[in-house]
Amino acid sequence: MGLEEGVPYSSIPFLPPVTVPGHPGLLLQDDWDGVRVALMAGRFHLYEGLLPREAAMTAILAKLLGAKKLIQFAAVGQVHPAMPPGTLVGINDHINLTGRSPLEKVSVRGGNPFVPGAFHSEVGRLAGRVAAKNKGVLWREGVYAQMPGPQLETASEVEMVRRLGGDIVGMSTVPEAIAAAYLGLEHLGMGAVTNIAPMPPGSDSHKDVLRVAERIQEQVPKFLHSLVKIWS
Repeated sequence: MGLEEGVPYSSIPFLPPVTVPGHPGLLLQDDWDGVRVALMAGRFHLYEGLLPREAAMTAILAKLLGAKKLIQFAAVGQVHPAMPPGTLVGINDHINLTGRSPLEKVSVRGGNPFVPGAFHSEVGRLAGRVAAKNKGVLWREGVYAQMPGPQLETASEVEMVRRLGGDIVGMSTVPEAIAAAYLGLEHLGMGAVTNIAPMPPGSDSHKDVLRVAERIQEQVPKFLHSLVKIWS
């Protein structure tokens, strides 16, 4: 299925605009070996001036479409040396360094905002077994730390993440993960390591990240098809 067949986010009520290069902002639906899937090409970020609940809209949209499971995929920076660029990291926990949550102002009467951890370890282990059978996929598991962005992490901030127990770092994912837990979605988060953090001064950082992400994406479709078929 090509992107030209997708539904623009701009035509879906309540979705904020997509402003970041590399995020086309399209909803696609497809059938993978009898499993109906919704593919969301592009996400929303706090640093775009959004509220946490707006940054979690991909998870909310998945729930509204009737999904029971959610897979997130994000470009991330390497913190742990065993996770070089090109690695797919199954997120087994997160550190929320944004200080924000999509569950802010959620009424205790209307739901339970005191949700447990957002990631399902058994799903991560399943993904690891599937990755081991897919040639060319380098798989690790680790802790994801989200920074507010959009500025890149400094060397001192990366060292802080390392000391806190983070293995990879990025500027997205956590709001959707928290919303997924609240909405009762089984959830798998994956980070595609596109660069070593911190990025060196003078590098064309976003273009460099997109170039590595494109190479990683060549390995991902077969892996995801295999995973969805088993997990469903």
